[in-house]
Amino acid sequence: MNAAGNPVAANATLAPGQQVTVSATGFIPGETTTIIVQSTPVTLGTAVADSTGKVTKTVTLPTTLEAGAHTLSIVGASRTATFPFTVAPTSAASSGSTSGASSGTLPLTGGNLLTMALWAGLLLACGRIAVRLGRSIGDQAESGQ
Repeated sequence: MNAAGNPVAANATLAPGQQVTVSATGFIPGETTTIIVQSTPVTLGTAVADSTGKVTKTVTLPTTLEAGAHTLSIVGASRTATFPFTVAPTSAASSGSTSGASSGTLPLTGGNLLTMALWAGLLLACGRIAVRLGRSIGDQAESGQ
């Protein structure tokens, strides 16, 4: 969200020094997260996930951000949520260009580590069952059944 409380569009054009509120769900309740802006990583602060696993934090973008593509990330032990955005060249910023800065919502990217781990475990279990069944069928064929 921007300073006026409006959701910020996906790949919005933001300005150095601008305040934005980032929010993401899927974290472990009570988990401490770090909010980072990248392309050159700068830590903007930390936030703790609430009882539902939601993290919300208002941060100020560094005034030293250069024009181009950047990413805001909420990094926790269980997952990472990323929000891509663009900083306009100073000539566009000074002309008042705010395309997309006050509509839509930031996209949530990244994966839920717990979900990926559960899928991996399920696939391993299915593979193990397939191997055992294959051996069982092979043993029956060798014994002439």
